[in-house]
Formats: sequence, structure tokens, C-alpha cells
Amino acid sequence: MAVAGLLGQWDTAGDDSFRRKVEVAMCAAAIAIQGEAPATANHANRAAYAKLVLNAPDIYAPLFSLAACAFDSTLTTVSADAAIQTAVNSVWNALAGTL
Repeated sequence: MAVAGLLGQWDTAGDDSFRRKVEVAMCAAAIAIQGEAPATANHANRAAYAKLVLNAPDIYAPLFSLAACAFDSTLTTVSADAAIQTAVNSVWNALAGTL
């Protein structure tokens, strides 16, 4: 049985399978950000962070996993890929320090 609340979010964020999904979602987001128009708000910061993420995704996966679960408390280890991608995309600016 899954634990509800903050502890449940922590458990989800630390799950290896969930973290692997998040890692792929991070890389997809980073690639998309690299292709953004330079006029996009905060593009330089977002793109610089994307480069860091792409060069060491295993380092950033725990951060994105926890942030994604904090952003969307409904995420679980069996959440749809689209839900995980949406959460990763949604926390990008916060983690990149562009908010």
C-alpha cells in the first residue's frame, strides 16, 4: 500500500523505476529547450541548465524526481509518461533558477 502525503511523495521520488522515467523526461525537455528560439523568456539560463542536465542526467535525476513529486502530488511509480513529462517540464525553470 502506498503511503499518502509528503512521505508518499518522497517514496515515489526515490523509486528507481520512477527516477529512470524522470531521467528520460529530463533529457527530452533539455533537448527541446536547446531548440527553443533565443527570444524565449530566460532562454540563455534554461539552455545552460539543459546542457548541464544532458551532460550528467544521473546527477540531476534525484532533484527532478523530488521536484516533480512536490509539484504534482498525484504522481506515483506507475504514472503515465505524459504526466511525468508534464511535471518535469513544469519544474524546469525553478530548478534552472529562472523564476
